Order: sequence, then C-alpha cells, then structure tokens
Amino acid sequence: MPSYSQDFRDIVINKYEEGMTEFELSKFFN
Repeated sequence: MPSYSQDFRDIVINKYEEGMTEFELSKFFN
C-alpha cells in the first residue's frame, strides 16, 4: 500500500467528522 495511505485515511476521517456528506465524500474520491 502507498506510504501515504495512513495520512490519507486520517484526512478522510477528519473531513467526514467535520460534517462531509456521503455525496461530498464520493466527490472527494472522484
């Protein structure tokens, strides 16, 4: 796995905890 995977996961978790909706989360991945 990429060395940044841990940091990337933390970013996703932080954004989700800040109130990102599932739709916004899907846009974030695309």
